[in-house]
Amino acid sequence: MSFFAYQITRPYPFKYFTPLAITGGVVFFVLFTVLNLITSGYYLSTEFSQAPNETMAGGLWFKNWPSYFSDKMQPSCEPVTFPVGSKYFTNHTGLTYTLINVLDPLGAANGTLSPSLSYLNNVIDDCEISLVEIELEAADRTGWQYATQQWGSTTRAFITCSILGPKGPTIFNLTVEYDLLPKSMAGFEQGAFKFLHTDRPNNPGLWWGESLVSMYWNQLSYVMQKVRDADMSSNSATLRKGSIELTPVKKKDDITQLDFFNLQYRFITDTTNQIIYNKVPLSPGECNRTQQYPNVWLPADALGKSLYSVALADLGQKTSSILTSPTALEYYTQPFPEINNLTGVNAKAGPANTSYVMQDGDHLQSSPAIFSAKYLCQVPRRKAMGSLIMSILLANLVLLQAYWTILSFLAGQFVENADDTAHHCVGCIAQTLVPLKELPSERNQLGQNEPGTKPVSDCERDVERSPEAQRLMEVVNSG
Repeated sequence: MSFFAYQITRPYPFKYFTPLAITGGVVFFVLFTVLNLITSGYYLSTEFSQAPNETMAGGLWFKNWPSYFSDKMQPSCEPVTFPVGSKYFTNHTGLTYTLINVLDPLGAANGTLSPSLSYLNNVIDDCEISLVEIELEAADRTGWQYATQQWGSTTRAFITCSILGPKGPTIFNLTVEYDLLPKSMAGFEQGAFKFLHTDRPNNPGLWWGESLVSMYWNQLSYVMQKVRDADMSSNSATLRKGSIELTPVKKKDDITQLDFFNLQYRFITDTTNQIIYNKVPLSPGECNRTQQYPNVWLPADALGKSLYSVALADLGQKTSSILTSPTALEYYTQPFPEINNLTGVNAKAGPANTSYVMQDGDHLQSSPAIFSAKYLCQVPRRKAMGSLIMSILLANLVLLQAYWTILSFLAGQFVENADDTAHHCVGCIAQTLVPLKELPSERNQLGQNEPGTKPVSDCERDVERSPEAQRLMEVVNSG
């Protein structure tokens, strides 16, 4: 006797069981294919992205399905960490900024500092410039700088901005510097003095902003040299270096006014080391009106306002500045042809060399800014076609087998409840019916077997009463 056995089957006594089973199989095959494609047809690929918002918004066609199906295949990007002291630039590619400090969003009220800024493509907002500083130097600069232009300046702005993150707003401080002449000839040849990238058709504001800071850098250097020449002619002590601090006055919105900044200065003479300074902050207009030595206040004011405007525009702010007002830009670019014709100016300014005209079609507008960075992202990608088909096919076979097992179990339970001979094979039923047809009687009214008759078993009684037996009985009787 074999250890293994096989089952004896009978067709289900349902008229529409076959088409319903096939239709259900096709429907479940399609459903299983879709589910298997979602759960096992994709994998998460680790990639770098400079546009994490677009990467995370992309996703797959089933990204809006319930999280049970789609959660593991959603694209995601990790924030980058900007350490304090590192340099960055924005998507407007104007100037390069240095991160000075970061206030921890959970302890900002207590002044708790964070060693880094966690950043995930957040829009830079609420920027304010607290100070613009101009450092003027002559012989203390490098030989290359001094030989090209005897006086030069490094203009620096101190900025406070914020970003909105998951823990609330994070406040951080930045500095930005501008110097038309770099410290080496190599840097000059490589164009290091220029903005990272300016595009007049797409961002005319920064294109004009680069022209403003370079032009007024040249003008201030020229005026400082004229002061030095005058001092030497009169045998007076010449200036060696100086600092000019420009502090924006609150509630002053018209940047063309000469009282937009409060001004403080410190200058040192070359031989006597005498310090020349103002004891009380004054406006550039007041310093110019009183002819305070060395009387470079108007070019310094224009250079400070130029960097102030460029920094705000590069950081995507709509604060009133030269680059948000066509009237102000036209006013501050009127001296461009005159500055270009100054003698003894060797540093090339630009790119604009003529004044701004509103009819030129340069529309001044500020768009939101973000820091440029590369983000580590996980992006769902479809498997190779061969691997995809094989994995879905195997999974479908398993699930279809489960479908058929459940369907067979439910149908079998229904049949067993409706038919007592559900476990009898068709041949057994047929063999039992023929002797039953020839028996004169089975039992008397008391349920006892008549003398001389064959006893009828309970199995044969069940067979006789079954629907299948009735149909076979009809076939036997008709024969």
